[in-house]
Amino acid sequence: MALSSTSIQQPKAPTGTPLSKFDPASALLATLLLTMYAGKASAKQLRKLKRQVAWEAFKTKAKSFLHNPFKPASVSDRTLIYILIGLLVIILIFVSPIAAIAALLLGILLVLLLRR
Repeated sequence: MALSSTSIQQPKAPTGTPLSKFDPASALLATLLLTMYAGKASAKQLRKLKRQVAWEAFKTKAKSFLHNPFKPASVSDRTLIYILIGLLVIILIFVSPIAAIAALLLGILLVLLLRR
């Protein structure tokens, strides 16, 4: 007779996402509603509303460029060296396999000597 064990895990509660994200669809909907409203307004009011919408769109775009919360972390020098050595070896495998082996050995030496 074999022994078996079971375990029951409680499901984790889903975390809610904040509603403060900028959605382009909402901006398009607001523009559509604005144009429907502007259809009843005069030409002067329509131009004024268009300028206001364009200015708000410009400000939103500028803020998204300046304040990107998902900005990727900077790449370290060591990572760049690994990538460049890898690309060099892959290219040289097709051109000259002996040169690829030599570049691989030099790359390994370079990585070992630059280790901090």
